[in-house]
Amino acid sequence: MVIAPVAPTPGGLNGNRTVSGASNPLSRWTTTLTFIVPARYLIPSLTTLFLAGDLWPLFLRNVAVLLGFGTILIALAARTTRKRIG
Repeated sequence: MVIAPVAPTPGGLNGNRTVSGASNPLSRWTTTLTFIVPARYLIPSLTTLFLAGDLWPLFLRNVAVLLGFGTILIALAARTTRKRIG
């Protein structure tokens, strides 16, 4: 019995190609959903810092978005955990 090695292909092991984002509504939906996930903005900033050095336009834009996320979350936490007397 001869076992042939399997090399990974861009479409997976069976060679299927993925559907482009323009024609797949689920892909478009998940891409839109990632805009409200802070990791989308954190990872490129960390990659820029460690690999490329200082690409300030990319870094500052991502930091501004992360500060916006932080401000919104702190405001929501302050509003829901307000101490009340009585």
